[in-house]
Amino acid sequence: MSLYSQNNNYLILLSEFDIDGEHIVRTSVNQEALDGYVDIFGEMHSATNCNRRLRSRN
Repeated sequence: MSLYSQNNNYLILLSEFDIDGEHIVRTSVNQEALDGYVDIFGEMHSATNCNRRLRSRN
């Protein structure tokens, strides 16, 4: 798992390999995000894959 953060935007990536060796990258989904893109370290990511705050569930 990787966490990238810039300007109070967080991008969480889970990288895994399936049984056939295919590389799969999963991201979180922010259902409250507006349409558009967010720049994190010079790369544009969908705003729905970025979060402005992190919280845990109990």
